[in-house]
Amino acid sequence: MDTQFPIVVKVNGMYCSFCSKNIERYVSELIEVDSVLVSVSEKRVWISLKKDMMLTKAKISETISDAGYETEQFIKYPETAKKGN
Repeated sequence: MDTQFPIVVKVNGMYCSFCSKNIERYVSELIEVDSVLVSVSEKRVWISLKKDMMLTKAKISETISDAGYETEQFIKYPETAKKGN
């Protein structure tokens, strides 16, 4: 799954399926995003981008905040993915 989703974000405040659907809806609306997977149990959001698109950490955090949640940590982001993390 990690190769399919180059961005992995840990999010605070997710407690139910409504939370995950809300975050999924907000992040999916970004034009750069190809697909999103949200896990309430892991409190993580996996993001896949469209070909040749880039999305800043600030934009991701802002979008998650707009959905009503808080970005705790970027577990994986393209520059760290290149290092094999």
